[in-house]
Formats: sequence, C-alpha cells, structure tokens
Amino acid sequence: MTDDRPDYSPTAVDVVLRPEWAAKEGTDKDIRGSAGSTAFAGALDIDYTVPAGKTVYITSISVAAAAIALADAGKHQTVRGSLLIAGSEHFELGGDGGQALAVSKPIVALAGELIRLRVFQYAEHASALFGAWNGYEVTA
Repeated sequence: MTDDRPDYSPTAVDVVLRPEWAAKEGTDKDIRGSAGSTAFAGALDIDYTVPAGKTVYITSISVAAAAIALADAGKHQTVRGSLLIAGSEHFELGGDGGQALAVSKPIVALAGELIRLRVFQYAEHASALFGAWNGYEVTA
C-alpha cells in the first residue's frame, strides 16, 4: 500500500494546469530585461520573436522602475508597460514603482510574430527600468 496519495491508490492521476506542465517540461518562457539610468520619457524594449512552428502563451507581465540617485528614492517612480504583438498593443499596465499582473486568459503570439514589452519611465529623475513577461511555448 502506498501512502503518498489521499486514497492510498497506486494508480491515482495528477491533473496540472498547462503553465505548470510547461515548467515541468522545460517549455516555459521567462523573458526579462533591464536598463540602467533612463531619463524622463525614456523606454526599454524587451523583444522576442516566436520561432517557426511554435505558439507562445503569455500568462503574466511585470514592469518596474527604481530611482538611480539616493536623493530620488522617496519620490514617485512612475512606470508604464505596453505589450505589443506584431505591432498591435495587447496589454497595458503601470503604476508607481511597478506593476505585475497574471492574466486569466493567456495572450497568444504566433510563429514569426515579434513580442515586444516596452517599459516607459515617467518619473522626473533618472530611473532604472525592469520588465518581464512569463508564459509557455508549444509546438503549433
């Protein structure tokens, strides 16, 4: 008798969500980038082109900004992120210091399409920028 299942069955089956399975199989994607000192209205582009024969499903997006100078650390760190796929904007988020969001319905990018996460800096001082998107890639 096995004791690692609630019903002690040796034939029990686990059900996992697709993102969990992608992490197990190594098809998950964690694409991120950063930029050093960026002036007001400056931007960081994080690009990824979906390989031929693949489809990408984006499940979360995050953006952040941090002051470069200690004197600016207590000020607003206004940041905005825009997710573009093949040139069309699909998602936008922002906040003071950053924002992260897991989407309930994955955002889909097809083979050959450019995924661009653009992070904008709107603080009145130099800031470092950070951005990431996460998801998984499957054979189309």
